[in-house]
Amino acid sequence: MINAKLLSRKISCDVLHRILELHENIDQALAQHHEWRNLEKRDRSFTHHLLLTCLRHLGHIDYILAHYVKRPFKKKDLKLKNILRLALTQLLWLEIPAYAVISTMVELAGVELAGSDDLSKKSSSKNHLSLLASKKFINAILRRITQEDFKVLKNIPCHFNVPIWLWQSLKQHYGENTAKAIIEIQEIIPPLDLNIHPTLNLKDMAEKLDGIILPTNNIRKINYKGMIKDLPDYQEGSWWVQDSAATLPALLLEPVKDKEVLDLCAAPGGKTMQLISLGAKVTAVDHSEQRLVKLKENLARLKFSADVICADILNWTPHKLYSHILLDAPCSATGTLRRNPDIMWLRQLRDVEFMATQQVKFLNAAYDMLDHGGILVFSTCSLNKEEGEYHLDRLLAESNKRWNFIPIKAEEIYGLDYCLTSRGELRTLPCYWKEQGGMDGFYAMRLQKL
Repeated sequence: MINAKLLSRKISCDVLHRILELHENIDQALAQHHEWRNLEKRDRSFTHHLLLTCLRHLGHIDYILAHYVKRPFKKKDLKLKNILRLALTQLLWLEIPAYAVISTMVELAGVELAGSDDLSKKSSSKNHLSLLASKKFINAILRRITQEDFKVLKNIPCHFNVPIWLWQSLKQHYGENTAKAIIEIQEIIPPLDLNIHPTLNLKDMAEKLDGIILPTNNIRKINYKGMIKDLPDYQEGSWWVQDSAATLPALLLEPVKDKEVLDLCAAPGGKTMQLISLGAKVTAVDHSEQRLVKLKENLARLKFSADVICADILNWTPHKLYSHILLDAPCSATGTLRRNPDIMWLRQLRDVEFMATQQVKFLNAAYDMLDHGGILVFSTCSLNKEEGEYHLDRLLAESNKRWNFIPIKAEEIYGLDYCLTSRGELRTLPCYWKEQGGMDGFYAMRLQKL
């Protein structure tokens, strides 16, 4: 029988493999792991935190391993590599004592490798020798690293912590200094931003939630590591989770009080809740039934109402045209690396290019749902300009003018003029508000149908 401490590390090793080799996101991989679902709440939380921290620092971890393990790991040795990755995460960033980490991870090597296909095919004597050699290898590498006081870590350039394609893209779009600032901020645990129910007093809720009030009029909790549902007034529906940057696109449709607004690609529903709180009558459309479950749960918890439709907007026709549409298009989500570090290792440049092509289709579909003179706000949580500014470049260059671009003014977004491009688009970066923990990277433009 494996104890809870060892089991949480074993699950982490399994899930890390599913993320990096099978390309599942962390939520999918954990949800499908029955042993994780059966853990105590504390151990589930630790497993999740260990995995996020490992993924957040994976580039640096692999750099360190390459320094101490000169030969590349073969495919059959990937379990060993993941054990070492998780060990370094605990030593360097979770600050668990070296003796405890080494003991547990050497034991994990025995558990993991004892059940591997490669070893099961060998004779029992060879099996025993392979297990012994693997455990000795893990022990030797970890002891050597700890004895040298992690000196190698102090000389690693920050851009080694992200895939090459992402570093090159950020440097091309924003310059080297800003690219470095973006990479550095994604290494820290992000704060938690909460949007408050419009019937409640913001200052009172900030005191109750022990948070700070942001310029965007939501509340931020810094260094919160607990469960969302454990925060005060969750069941009462006093707030919903929404990053400060994610609150800005909906403001660009204002005023929306008593107006019918179409929220496209709406799940999991943060912007839907925000539009309702601003007084809009919202129709929320998304293709994913599973993601709409969360949206409906939030509607019920907050005692909000909306017309919720499960449909692919590329194959859906509304019964009427709308004067206001918010299209928060599916994207590579590179602006959310602080909260979703697995994205770095799941995406490639071709994914950005594919999503940009899909977004053109979504824009065309939204055009057909918009009344003449109506307003569309297009947004993505991507840092890649292929999914943002380049769309406006293309629209402005069209010979057959279908759209009028309406620049955004600083006073529409709480005076945050540094979040505007020279043309009047919204562009937030993770390194903004660095002292308070940053914000998501977002892009938005406002268009009027001619």
